[in-house]
Amino acid sequence: MKSIQNDSVKLIEAGPHTRELQDHVQPARFFRNLSLPKDTYSHHVGPFSEALGGRAAIVPSGRCVGGGSSVNFVMYTRAAASDYDDWEKLGNPGWGSDSLIPLSNKAETYQVDQGPGINHGTNGPIKVSHSGLDGNTGREFLEKWHRYVDADSGKRSDAAHHYIYCQEENKNLQILARHRVLRLIIQNGRAVGVEYVSEEDRRSSPLKISKAFASRLVVLSAGSFGSPAILERSGIGSKEVLSKCNIEQIVDLPGVGENYNDHNIVFPSYLTTDEADTVTDIFQGTEEEIEPHLTQWLADGKGIMASNGIDAGIKMRPNAKDLAELGESFTPLWNSFFANNPDKPVMWMGLVSGYLGADKSIKKAFCMGYYTEYPKAIGHVHVRSGTDPYAPLDFNPRYLEQY
Repeated sequence: MKSIQNDSVKLIEAGPHTRELQDHVQPARFFRNLSLPKDTYSHHVGPFSEALGGRAAIVPSGRCVGGGSSVNFVMYTRAAASDYDDWEKLGNPGWGSDSLIPLSNKAETYQVDQGPGINHGTNGPIKVSHSGLDGNTGREFLEKWHRYVDADSGKRSDAAHHYIYCQEENKNLQILARHRVLRLIIQNGRAVGVEYVSEEDRRSSPLKISKAFASRLVVLSAGSFGSPAILERSGIGSKEVLSKCNIEQIVDLPGVGENYNDHNIVFPSYLTTDEADTVTDIFQGTEEEIEPHLTQWLADGKGIMASNGIDAGIKMRPNAKDLAELGESFTPLWNSFFANNPDKPVMWMGLVSGYLGADKSIKKAFCMGYYTEYPKAIGHVHVRSGTDPYAPLDFNPRYLEQY
C-alpha cells in the first residue's frame, strides 16, 4: 500500500474488473460465479482418471481483478502455525509462523470478539466477521464460522476492493485488466520487466506483444496455475518440460509446476423443514426470487445476501477410537505427519445452508462438506506452448490416486 503511494505501479490482470459488481461484493452470490457462464474463472482440465471413475477433473481458478479472493467461498480459516514452520524448515528463512502470522494480523480487521489466546489484527484492510444473517440452520449445528465479510457494509472483503480499487485515484497506479503476461524479461539474471498481450489481440497472428520495464522490481503473483506457466515460458523450470515447448532454459529449476496439491470436497445434501433459513434462492434462483433479499441488503447490508451460507465448520483430528477404526493403513501417515503436530487437522467438515445440486425444484435443503486437509495426491501444472499464453496447460491433479 505504501509502495503504491511512492512508486509507479502497473498491475497486469488476465481477467476483467470486479469493482462493485454484485456477483463479487454480495457474499451470497459466490456460488453463481461457478454456476453461470462467466469469464472470471479459468477452467483447467485434467486427463481422464481411473481414480475418478473414468472422469476428468475440471478445476476452476479465479481470473479477475482480486483473483480468488473475489470469487471464492468467502470463508476465512488460517493455516496451522506448523504449516508455515514447515516452509522455513525447507530452507526459507523468514517464512515461519513467527514472521507470517504477524503479517496476517497486519492485513485484517477482525470484527469478532476475541477471547483468550486469540491472535488477530484489528486495523487492516481485510474485514473478517460473522455474516449478516444469524441463520437457524447453522445455529442448530455449531457456533458460527468466520467470513471475509465486512460486518458494517455486508460486502465481501477482497483484495480488489481493499488494496486496489480504493486507490484508483492514485495516478501512480495503472490497472491493465484483460491482459495476460507472456513471459518475464530477464537481463543478467534479473527480472527487469514483462512481455504481455491484450485479450483483444489474442487471435492475431502473430500476437501483438507489449513490454513493460520496472526500475525497482517485478512481482509475479499469478496463482497456482499462472505463476508456474509464466516462469516456464520465461525459461525457468525443468529442462525436460522446456525442451518440449522449444523454450531456452535460463534457470534450471525442476520444481516449477510440480507438487500441485489441492483439496477435493464432497457435498451430500439433506432436506430441511420449511422454517429453515437457506441461501438456495441466491445460489440458483431467478432475479425475481433474489429481489427481496437484495432489497434488504441494499437497505442495511444484512440478511441472506450478506451471508455465504457456510454457517459452521470444524477442523477435526481423530481420537484413539477413531484411529483404531481408520485401521493400520493410516497409522504410518499419522505417526510421521500428524502425531507430533497437534495443530494439523486431518479433515475439515462444514455446513452450507443451501442446496448445491442440479435439481432446481429443491429449495429447502442444506449440504455438509467434507475434505481431507492434507491429501497425499500430488500433481503438476506445466505449459504446452512457449509462445501462446492462452494455450491450455498440461494439468494433472492426480486426485485420489494416493490416499
